Amino acid sequence: MEMKNARLYARVSTDEQRKKEQSVPDQLEALKEYCQEHNYTIKGIYHDDGISAATIDKRKDFCRMLDDLQQNEVILFTKLDRFSRDLLDGNLLLKRFAPLNVSFKAILEPDIDVTTADGKFTVSYTHLTLPTINSVSVWAGPGVYNNKKGREMEA
Repeated sequence: MEMKNARLYARVSTDEQRKKEQSVPDQLEALKEYCQEHNYTIKGIYHDDGISAATIDKRKDFCRMLDDLQQNEVILFTKLDRFSRDLLDGNLLLKRFAPLNVSFKAILEPDIDVTTADGKFTVSYTHLTLPTINSVSVWAGPGVYNNKKGREMEA
């Protein structure tokens, strides 16, 4: 079976996340197990502690990982919010990765997997629609949510 090259990335931004199963060591353990189970060779391990994902340039290890990327590698992380929370940054990263054929995958979120054509479409679509979804305060129709209050509204 073919081995794939991976770079692992973990991040926490708050003390609360460190205490839960979202700590950097917990994330890295899950990523390493995933690599063993799915035939990935680990080419680098990166983590940022106490730093928001809102901007890339403040995350020193993330920037180092971007500089280290090689052709046909995969960046693995546990959840998309560990990787990027900013729409523009996410789309810029997708464009930056294209010439190197670098992809990324959230191991705990099957829909976040740009190692496949379907995954690339899903992630691109999510990035394009997320600002619209987040800006709508009330959706019309049965089983609708009031996003500002976070509770279901009656139809």
